[in-house]
Amino acid sequence: NDYLVQGVAAILDLASWIADMDNDLSTSGVIMGLSPWNEALFADDEKARQLLVPCVLKIVPQIRRILPSRRYAIVLNWFNHAMDWAEWMAKHRVQLGDGVVADVHIYHTFDV
Repeated sequence: NDYLVQGVAAILDLASWIADMDNDLSTSGVIMGLSPWNEALFADDEKARQLLVPCVLKIVPQIRRILPSRRYAIVLNWFNHAMDWAEWMAKHRVQLGDGVVADVHIYHTFDV
């Protein structure tokens, strides 16, 4: 899928830009990490199971080559209820590596 390839390329370009910010004294140390997406596939739990798992396992090591864990967090944002994402992350801790944290949305309120 061209959109997926373009999306991954954009995320990796953003990671490179973040790393470059540490080379500038005025922005060094300002950015603490990267969240590759926000609320992905929130309306489709089945797609989330099928797409997010392989995407995470592929993109995290690519981001880590650019943004080392000793300096940057990778924040994985889970909106849907396709699975227990925090539990999944714990099971895949070795593959994900250090400095990968979950942003699990436990509530949603719209137009209240």
